[in-house]
Amino acid sequence: MARETSGEATPAGKRSLAWALRCTLALTLPFLCLLPCAYALPRVALDGSFAVVCLALTHTGGARGIPLALLAALALLVSRPEIPWRRRTAEALLVVLALGGVFGAAAYANEFLVKERLAVPRPSVRELANEGLLGLSPEAFYALGDKDARRAYLAERLRRPEVRRVLAVRPAVLAHWAHETGYSFPSGHSLASMSFATCFLALGFALAGGWRRRVLSLLPLWALGVCFTRVLLRVHSPTDVTVGGVLGAGLGLLAFLAAWGLLRRWAPNPDPRAEANEPCPSP
Repeated sequence: MARETSGEATPAGKRSLAWALRCTLALTLPFLCLLPCAYALPRVALDGSFAVVCLALTHTGGARGIPLALLAALALLVSRPEIPWRRRTAEALLVVLALGGVFGAAAYANEFLVKERLAVPRPSVRELANEGLLGLSPEAFYALGDKDARRAYLAERLRRPEVRRVLAVRPAVLAHWAHETGYSFPSGHSLASMSFATCFLALGFALAGGWRRRVLSLLPLWALGVCFTRVLLRVHSPTDVTVGGVLGAGLGLLAFLAAWGLLRRWAPNPDPRAEANEPCPSP
């Protein structure tokens, strides 16, 4: 009996999967094509309210912002009124399991393998060295030790009065510079935000409908904004965010496929609205 149910669900599931992937690509690709616009971003002043806005947006794509965004997106996804509570719980757990596995492995590889291997200094570190405020060359700075050692050293340097005389930068931005002492390429914030956006956009197309799907369709725009703030705050180069964003989109699709496979295996009762193949929205 279970086999018959599974067999009946599979064709609809395949149609929904293919449609969700098509719509996700149709909505995500235009934003990926906009990533190289980071090369045209102006060098903005970081001593005004615009810097505060950039900081607020950039933090939503960081280690504290992404978990909160995950909770919000999950709540939006599983709050569909037509599904029972048992499926809500199963969806939430399986999506977290899939995303945690893919995103966790990707974040570890990016931070401790790729970045350490390529060893590209951050633009903020280069700027401080060029202005004579770092007290070291970028290479010597990164040789100080781990991130905590570099953070302690940089925080002490940035508290010196000559920094305020040379740089017109808000203290909150300087604190962000002092925290971001890892290597630069590729951008972890860009990778995380774009992978999160792509994954939940695809989940929205596959499972949700109506206003929930429309809200999730805004995620690529948010991710693009996070990418641009990394350049505006001078903690990443345009190349960092472009490559990080493209890699993130690919990881997001991988995470979606992992989540979809778990859902089809362990929660095989599809949401009827998810099978309604509406036209893909325009970006």
